[in-house]
Amino acid sequence: MVSRLRRDALTMTLSHRLITGRSRGKIRISLAITSIAIMATSGCSPNDSDGGYQPSRYVEGMTFRWSAEPGISLTEGPAVAVRAYVESYDRALFAQDEQAAYHGFDRVVAANVGDIHSPTGLRRPYTKFLAMDAPRTVGPEHLHIQRITRSGDRNEAIVCSDVRRLSQIFDNDWRGATYRSISTDGLLELYGSIGTGFPLRMSVSVMRIVMTGTSQPSSIGQHGDNDFPQGDVFGDWSIDEFSWYSGDHSIQVGNASVTPPLPWSTADADLKPCQQFAQPPIADPHTDGKNPLFPHEPSVPGWPR
Repeated sequence: MVSRLRRDALTMTLSHRLITGRSRGKIRISLAITSIAIMATSGCSPNDSDGGYQPSRYVEGMTFRWSAEPGISLTEGPAVAVRAYVESYDRALFAQDEQAAYHGFDRVVAANVGDIHSPTGLRRPYTKFLAMDAPRTVGPEHLHIQRITRSGDRNEAIVCSDVRRLSQIFDNDWRGATYRSISTDGLLELYGSIGTGFPLRMSVSVMRIVMTGTSQPSSIGQHGDNDFPQGDVFGDWSIDEFSWYSGDHSIQVGNASVTPPLPWSTADADLKPCQQFAQPPIADPHTDGKNPLFPHEPSVPGWPR
């Protein structure tokens, strides 16, 4: 609740920077003040309660299609926590609101500490990109677990992500085509204006997740025709580190071009299987701007109702 209020306070200070036109800036500031008043009197979102999870309307159209290397079960054991974490992370990122994360996310993921390029600096998604409502995100994200290695109570998961089939719906305050590609002309392009060198997951990337725990997640057999879990499926796992990598790139620091160090030692080698995972060509997108760019695909393995 407090963090949400702070986010809306930030809305007031950033409105003029992201919205052109003095009159529109005044409208947005007025709406921001109204939202603070409403939240102060009505309490937090439904996902603060003990009831079933309800996805944010900004990301309710997202689906997640998982696969894994032989020997890795997607429906029990540590992979369930990996799935819940990544799906929570991306729902919260694209909704620009941590309340969009699944039940248990706030409990198992510690606050960010350190630089944004460190493994603890972005284990929670950055949700202060926008001074206006986020565009809605729809479509499937394809994910593949390369490996999960265990040492004592420490688990390291290496996961491939392909967001090229996601579309974002730009309406109301946004101009131009209604449906846009997330990896070319959607919100990720706007994210890039937040600051030079800010890490953004574009197209195909590899992620490294480090978590600790000694028991299974809360339930086994986590599969079904639902796009999200109803309850807390994290069990007693804690998410300690999160990093991602999409290949060498340079960032501008002052007048110099700098290539950041690898986020982990095997990042280059881990990215190659992800690029192979994404090799099958995706369908040609719809280009009328009035429909999602790619067809709906149900979540796999999904979650029980």
